Amino acid sequence: MHDILFRISDRFAIHSYGVMAMIGFLAALFVARWRARRAGLVPDEITDICVWALLAGIVGSRIVYVLQNSDYFFDTRRPGWSIFDLVKIWQGGLVFYGGLIGALIVTLLLLRAKRLKILPVLDVLTPSLALGHAFGRIGCYLHGCCYGVPVHAGAWYGCVFPDNALPYLYDPTAPLRIPPGTPLWPTQLVSSFDLFCIFIILSLFFGHQRRSGEVTALYLLLYSTERFIVEFFRGDTHAPGQMSQAQWISIGIFAVGAALMIWLKTSAPEKVPLKK
Repeated sequence: MHDILFRISDRFAIHSYGVMAMIGFLAALFVARWRARRAGLVPDEITDICVWALLAGIVGSRIVYVLQNSDYFFDTRRPGWSIFDLVKIWQGGLVFYGGLIGALIVTLLLLRAKRLKILPVLDVLTPSLALGHAFGRIGCYLHGCCYGVPVHAGAWYGCVFPDNALPYLYDPTAPLRIPPGTPLWPTQLVSSFDLFCIFIILSLFFGHQRRSGEVTALYLLLYSTERFIVEFFRGDTHAPGQMSQAQWISIGIFAVGAALMIWLKTSAPEKVPLKK
């Protein structure tokens, strides 16, 4: 864990979470522009979509996070409370599925405005989404959020954070009380590895799909499965023995991906032009 990379002044610091998120976005944008050029799209149009989708994703993910932790953010009697806590995203606190919904809504609106076919463009974007998300999970690890459940002492894969890290801080709303020094499942790094693998799979499949939308459907199937499994090892989202909110959403996302894949295989035509 290395939350703060360096300080510019007493009031301004560069956080590793924000740096990794920016690296992820730039890597995702580079790949999306390269793939768009090969698919016959104008790269600048993809850049416009990615930038607006990023902004909408940040807003959507932060709104969901704040709603999930409303007792903390709106408790005006809390020591150090500030209304500006709502926008301190550089300290972490983003929910991926909220960001996905926000980014998807804006992307669909832009595709309609630019008169681009939805599924072919989403096929161009979804591998980059997995790539950017993979870097973001590294940022989660460096920040200390999205941590895992405790593992037995001596486990080679156990991760011990500093005593003042998020997993060990007292939080009355947290599902677990974890003593400082307890080794935890490195769920952030597991998710990052999984997402890099999903990116590679989607990139390889991109050139072999027979119908537009298959890459998008495959992403929905792969990521929802990955997230559902990893959630069992998360220590910050739900009490042991219970299903987390993300797992219920993952079930719905998997159903959407399966329905889309079945429809594409049975009813959809072969690849369609990107322009209407």
